[in-house]
This record gives sequence, structure tokens and C-alpha cells, in this order.
Amino acid sequence: GGGGGARVAGGVVGMEGWGDWSAAAMLALCGAELSVLLCEAALQERSVVLVARSPLGLTSAAEGLLHCLAPLQWAGGYLPVLPDCLADMLHAPVPLLFGVVSADPEADAARMSEEHRDLVVAAVGGEAAGGERVFFPPDPPLLPLPSRSRRQLVWALGEASANAPPSPASLSPILGGAAFGGLPFAADGCGEEEPLEVVDARDAAEARSPTSPHISPHL
Repeated sequence: GGGGGARVAGGVVGMEGWGDWSAAAMLALCGAELSVLLCEAALQERSVVLVARSPLGLTSAAEGLLHCLAPLQWAGGYLPVLPDCLADMLHAPVPLLFGVVSADPEADAARMSEEHRDLVVAAVGGEAAGGERVFFPPDPPLLPLPSRSRRQLVWALGEASANAPPSPASLSPILGGAAFGGLPFAADGCGEEEPLEVVDARDAAEARSPTSPHISPHL
């Protein structure tokens, strides 16, 4: 129909509200620290791959990241859920923002980072979505925002999350029923947030047991 809205679980969100909804979902899935790292990567036109269990979670996180770039617009490749048949696009020589569905996001994110060292890869979701938040930095590394601006941004996102109202019904399929509002944050904006693990993919590969079963990326 011509209602000008996007339908999500729990009702219809108007197009103006879709950006706010997706940004809130990204913050709930990624946390303040990882959200800032992803914004840094996108602003530098680095290729970003998000890995999560839920296609809806991936789409929400990717859309939220695009919304956070406003008034700038992402001009690279964009597939919030990458189909199996397009897995070769991870080799594309242009900036891309892709999402990959995985039953084991951390293991598959580590493997993709190891195979594609130039990619910024993150396993997203946290405990609310049945996994950890893990960031795999690229090579060459990202250029960080000025330290003061970065601290202020992390603090502001932390405050936004801590002061948010309880999660609406439309976020329940993404968060697994976990609350979004009232998350504990220390004065610096990230002190008591669920910790973000930063892992070098090469270290992760060495830590995996050689006798463990191979888990193929869901590409």
C-alpha cells in the first residue's frame, strides 16, 4: 500500500521513525563502544561485515549504522543479509557493508577476519541475542576519532541507552525479550557496559584447537 511506512514486528513504523528505531536496535545489539568503532570504520569507507544469529538483528544493526552517518550517506555496497550465492563479494575492491547470518557468530567472524584481513568484522548481539560482542580490527588499522570527541560520543551513546524507555514489542524478536532501557553505564559512558572483546584474528586462529570441528561460514 501507499502508507509510507515500514512494517516490523509489533506494528508499523513510519519512515521518519525507522531510522531512530534501527539506531536504537543497533545500540542495543552492539553497545556504545562497538557502535563507535563501526561508525569510525564506515566514516573512513572501510568495508564492514556484521555477523549475528538473526537476519532481523543484522538488518537492524546495518540500518542503524547508516542512520548514524547522517547527514553523510553510505555510497558503498550494501547487503544487510548476504546470500550464500554472493559470498565472493567479500573480495570486492570497494567499500561494503554486509551482514552474515551465523549459528556461531564469534567463530565465523574470526575466520572471516583471518581470511580477509582488510575487513572490519564484528560479531554482534551480546548476551541479549545469545552471543558475545567481539570486534576483529582490520589491517591496516582504523584511524581513531580524536580521543576527547570519542569519549564524549561513547558517553552520549551510553547515556542514551541507560535513559531509554523499556524496549518496545518491535525489538523483542531482535533482543530475545531482554530489556533495552536502563542498561548500567558508569560515568565515562562505558564502564559497566557488557565488555567488548577486541580480538586479532590470527590470535583467535592459534587459540582454536586443531582437533575441533570445522565450522564453515554461513555464506
